[in-house]
Amino acid sequence: MSRNDQLLQVFYEAYRLGDDPLGMALAQYRTELNPELAKQASDGYIPAMQHQDLSTAMAAATIGSRIYNFIGLREEAFNALIDSFSVLYMRAETVDAYADIYTAIRDVMAGNPYGEGSPLTGLRALNLAADCGFFASEATADTKVKKFWLQAALASLTDGTQYLGASTAELIPGYTSTAVAVYRRCVGNGWVGEPWAAAPLTAVTAKLDSAVPSKVNYSGDDAKTANIDAARTEMSGVFNHSAYVGGETPAASPLSGLFGHKTGG
Repeated sequence: MSRNDQLLQVFYEAYRLGDDPLGMALAQYRTELNPELAKQASDGYIPAMQHQDLSTAMAAATIGSRIYNFIGLREEAFNALIDSFSVLYMRAETVDAYADIYTAIRDVMAGNPYGEGSPLTGLRALNLAADCGFFASEATADTKVKKFWLQAALASLTDGTQYLGASTAELIPGYTSTAVAVYRRCVGNGWVGEPWAAAPLTAVTAKLDSAVPSKVNYSGDDAKTANIDAARTEMSGVFNHSAYVGGETPAASPLSGLFGHKTGG
């Protein structure tokens, strides 16, 4: 067993005892912490998520993030932190659970904007926040709360437009899917012409049309590809070049197939 393997065993045992024991263990072995160790810990996240082993995924993300943070690799630390938020998102079912994740992401980015140096990390964080806002809205029957969380989702989608481009191509399908889901929900509830929805949807649509001009392909899911493409065409007709100013709203369309199962990405 290598020294890194030994250290990870110590950290996993400490993790099971709680945040404070893990912090103490990391501090005790601070001089032995290194990027390879942090990567080894974080690398356990993806296979665990693929096997739907959320407990192991959370442990890998948490330990990896804490090690990266200890050794000053802040971008990597934040990316691993988003991994841990993704696990919480997969577990969430209530408004409060989604709200806690949304708030945590926005607070971290506001107080310490890790994502500024990496469009990939920044967009990943904001898209997860938008997903949490959308599902928080879905989890309540209260109209006022629904609007609040759809507006929160739109705020994150709008902030994410700065990162759309070639360097974030792998994340654009997820971003587009979330944007379409929020748009369709606003249409379905008759809110698409209200200023809180129309202004950000105009900004998001314009950026999608300029940064993602071609059809977004969802590999292996032709129905979703067609669904998203039709919605984007509809959004462009409503919002592009000028803000929505009223008149006939589009007919409500089903949301089926936009998200499928929640993912940790």
